[in-house]
Amino acid sequence: MRDININTKRTDLLKWRLKAKNGRQTWHYLDDEDEIKNWPQSAIDKYSLGLPFKTKEFIKPTKALEAAKNGFKFYKQLQTEGGHWTADCGGPMFLTPGIVISMYITQIPIPESWRVEMIRYLFNRAHPVDGGWGLHTEHHSTVFGTAMNYVVLRILGVDADHPSMVKARLTLHKLGGAISIPSWGKFWLASLNVYDWDGINPIPPELWLFPYSFPFHPARYWIHTRVVYLPMGYIYGRRFRAKETPLIMQLRQELYTQPYETINWTKARGNIAEVDVSVPHSKLLKFVNSEDPTFHESSLKALKYIDYSQFRKDPVNYSRCYRAPTKGAWGFSTRDQGYFVSDCTSIGVKSAIELQKRVYQAIDLLLNNQNSDGGFASFEKIRGISFLEWINPSEMFGNIMIEYNYPECTSSVITALNTFSKYYPDYRAEEIKETCEKAINYIHDSQRNDGSWYGSWGICFTYAAMFALECLASYGETYENSESVRKGCKFLITKQKKDGGWEYVQHEKSQVVNTSWALLALMYAKYPYEKDIRRGIQLLMSRQLSNGEWKQEASEGVFSKYCTIRYPSYKFIFTIWALGKYAKIYNDPIVFK
Repeated sequence: MRDININTKRTDLLKWRLKAKNGRQTWHYLDDEDEIKNWPQSAIDKYSLGLPFKTKEFIKPTKALEAAKNGFKFYKQLQTEGGHWTADCGGPMFLTPGIVISMYITQIPIPESWRVEMIRYLFNRAHPVDGGWGLHTEHHSTVFGTAMNYVVLRILGVDADHPSMVKARLTLHKLGGAISIPSWGKFWLASLNVYDWDGINPIPPELWLFPYSFPFHPARYWIHTRVVYLPMGYIYGRRFRAKETPLIMQLRQELYTQPYETINWTKARGNIAEVDVSVPHSKLLKFVNSEDPTFHESSLKALKYIDYSQFRKDPVNYSRCYRAPTKGAWGFSTRDQGYFVSDCTSIGVKSAIELQKRVYQAIDLLLNNQNSDGGFASFEKIRGISFLEWINPSEMFGNIMIEYNYPECTSSVITALNTFSKYYPDYRAEEIKETCEKAINYIHDSQRNDGSWYGSWGICFTYAAMFALECLASYGETYENSESVRKGCKFLITKQKKDGGWEYVQHEKSQVVNTSWALLALMYAKYPYEKDIRRGIQLLMSRQLSNGEWKQEASEGVFSKYCTIRYPSYKFIFTIWALGKYAKIYNDPIVFK
């Protein structure tokens, strides 16, 4: 992380070590000299910390395959012994506040090294002009982001008179103060005892007592909303408040534009700052409130990790807890987390097709999770009705109340099923065929009038196009024989920048990840005009450093419509993929002379 606030204290970065075991990553700060000597920093540690480390320099490649190989040689240095690649998954600016506030309330000591680096991180993520914070790292300052991260810094020991705190507080007050923080912020501040529970719309735990047939039962919510609602409802029902401390008394005076004791909390319930609102309350809610042997070792390590990560059993008491079966699945995170995700399981199938018996379990799970319109959702089949979005209380997030079908998840499932059928043509063949036909219809139906598909987990149209066009290609639809594919390609080509790259949704400059997604989409579609694809390949090669690396650019991911998230590995995975595929299709021509 680049230090913008140069006066901020920092730890000795040479003392940090990253431990990665079975996909779980933990940082450790070493003070003992013997421990430091016996546990030297690895290339992964140094890269993650932004420290220099020894890398090989390559002659500037003239062909795509050379660039792909150079990229993988660099990326291979970042693979752990367990087979996976570690990476930051940052972006949202509301996760650290939840952890720090919880530790403060429960009186869990915060290690000094954590404290120092969290302060440094937050100061360097503040808005460069007004000093506030947003919902995510690329967002404008909001009441939610500014109030929550201001509170965190005060808990971490930063004085209220620190220049950065004065600047942030001024921005917060200009936005109306913490009184107009969105519902999630109201909840956290009330738990900390710096907001009154009377100022919060109800989060009734009693909804869990209704029968499952009740259309508003929380078991019908989207899995993330359901898991968040459960503890929030419990804490709301208890009206829990942290014990008063001198810091809490000070925060009551710092966060608001009027004396704390004069606030009309009942009126505060619907008071949400305009700058924070992405999803206004509905009237209803207001009413109710590669084959190169050089890479074999790395590939085998990755395969072992994929093997380990498959879920071996269903969650304990999953039916009672409104969970779905997960045996045979792969998840977004570690095996211990235990949440089935449709596209992750599909990619797991394609990656580990040799693991025959357990692949059958994964295929069974995928076939059982198709929705009635042919699409696939992210974690579970759709349980609730779209009407539930009318009671979305978050103000900041969209489409969070129930599951939805997604073109990218549906496409992943189809390509996985097609790959599986090539190796095991006799296993549930008719069901797989029927499932794929229904899913293909969904992909056609979800295409927008301009030829695009809307991506919900990556930014945005280039991401969805890559999945959709790969999916259609796996079913025999290409530029030559499919109007849907031609429309999809036309959409992409009209968004190509003068430098040959893409960044759609629009950004100030082309992004290597979005460019890679668009190139892969066009190549899957067998788009006939190679010169357009070559321009994108040239952009990727021009951004590659002499050691094979690509630098981090803008956030690649998104969730709940409005919050971006970083996936730093994407700049390696998809660029190498696109370069390699181009070399294979076009016989690796000279791209740069």
